[in-house]
Amino acid sequence: MIVAGEVRLYTGWVHNESRISDQVEFEGTVDGETAVWDREFEPIQIDYANRDVEEYQYQNATVKSKNDEIWRERLKPVAAVAGVLLVGILLVVSVLSRRR
Repeated sequence: MIVAGEVRLYTGWVHNESRISDQVEFEGTVDGETAVWDREFEPIQIDYANRDVEEYQYQNATVKSKNDEIWRERLKPVAAVAGVLLVGILLVVSVLSRRR
């Protein structure tokens, strides 16, 4: 699977531009290559006083679509085996119901 995210180096609060040292994004695989690129700072809107507000989560649509494609490829053999098992079970049930 592809792993992507962002790394922010702060010396102040995360929701404003005070004392931002760096912000980068990365994309890579475990035990593989990792690409890193600089990003312009984008403030995170987090309300620590109100826990009903959803916390910030990194989103990367390109990586999500790549990982969805990887999962589809990995599930093809599983779907084939499940299909064969289903047909086998239906045949056994059909044979047993005719004997009664």
